[in-house]
Amino acid sequence: MKYTFISSVSYGYMLALNANLNTNSYYGTNADFHILYDGSISEDYRKRCIDSFPFKIEWIPKGDFGTGYNRVKYNYAKSLRDQYDAICLIDSDLFICCNTKSQFEQVSNKKYFISAGWPQGTYSDTTPDTVWLPFGEPNKLTTHFGYCFYADFPVFLSPKYCYDLLDYWHTYTANESLLEQHPIVALNRGICALFTPEQLGVLNGHLWVADSMYWNDTFERRTFNEKEILFNIERNSQMFAIHNKWWKHGAANAEFRSLAQGLIYHGMGLDAVSGFKHAENNFNTIVDFIKFFNDMTPETRIEPYFKGRLDAKSQLIGEGLWRDWY
Repeated sequence: MKYTFISSVSYGYMLALNANLNTNSYYGTNADFHILYDGSISEDYRKRCIDSFPFKIEWIPKGDFGTGYNRVKYNYAKSLRDQYDAICLIDSDLFICCNTKSQFEQVSNKKYFISAGWPQGTYSDTTPDTVWLPFGEPNKLTTHFGYCFYADFPVFLSPKYCYDLLDYWHTYTANESLLEQHPIVALNRGICALFTPEQLGVLNGHLWVADSMYWNDTFERRTFNEKEILFNIERNSQMFAIHNKWWKHGAANAEFRSLAQGLIYHGMGLDAVSGFKHAENNFNTIVDFIKFFNDMTPETRIEPYFKGRLDAKSQLIGEGLWRDWY
C-alpha cells in the first residue's frame, strides 16, 4: 500500500510542517509527503529535507496548480489518482502527533472518507459518531459556523475512488472569501452531494483538531510505549493532532487578545483566571512539544520565534488588556 500526506506551505509555516515530517518518522507511519511550496522556501532547504528523512518527499511549485493555499491541495491531489492507495490532506498548521497507518488503511482503494468532527460545529461529545449533515441537499450549507460537521483536516481518502469529491472541493472553493466557498463549507457540501452516511468515518475532533480546547482542557507531555505523547488530562486520552498557530509570530498575541476582549465584554472577573492559566500552560506545553520534534533534525530545524516561555500576564499588559482580577 502506498500512502502520502499532502500539504501546502510558506516558510512562515515550515516549523510546524518540519515537526510533522519528524512525527511521521518518529511514530512509524513513514508515509510519503507531497508539499506544495512558494518562493519563500529555498532550493537548498528543500534538498536538506529530502536528504534528512527515510520517506519520499516531493516538492511541487504551488503556482503550477492554481492559487490559494487550500485550493491548490485539492487540485494537486487529483493528479495522484493512480499513484496512491490513500492520501491525507492537512493544513500546514495541523500538527499530527501519532501513527496514522490505521486511518490510511481504512480508506484505501474504496469510496470511504475520514476526517475529524469539527468541535466548533454541530459535533458534540454526546454524539461523537453521528454525522449531522443534510445528505442530498448540499445547498442548505451556507456557512461553517455551527452547521458543518467535518473539519477540512486531516482528510483521509482514496484519490481514485474519491476523485469526485476532490474535484467538487476544488471547483467550489474558487472564491474562498465567500462563506459558501469556504473550504469547510465546500467539503461538507461535497460530502452531502456525493456520499452516504455508510461511506463516512469520524475522528474525535476534540482529540484531532482541538481548536476550542485550549481554555478548558489541560495538556501535558507523557511517555507511552517509549514514545513522547501529548496527553489530555480531562479527556483521559492521548492527543492525536493539534490545529494551532501559537508557534507562529504574533499568533499568541491574537489568541490572548481575543479571549481577554471577550471576557471584558461579558464583564467576567475572577472566573477568568482558570481560563488564562489553562491557556498559558497549554501554550507552553504545545510549543515545547513541537520544538522537541522540530529539533530532531538539525539540518531542517526552523528557528522558533518564541525563545522562552510565554507568560499570560505579560501578554495582556503588552496588549493593554491587563485587569486586576488576573
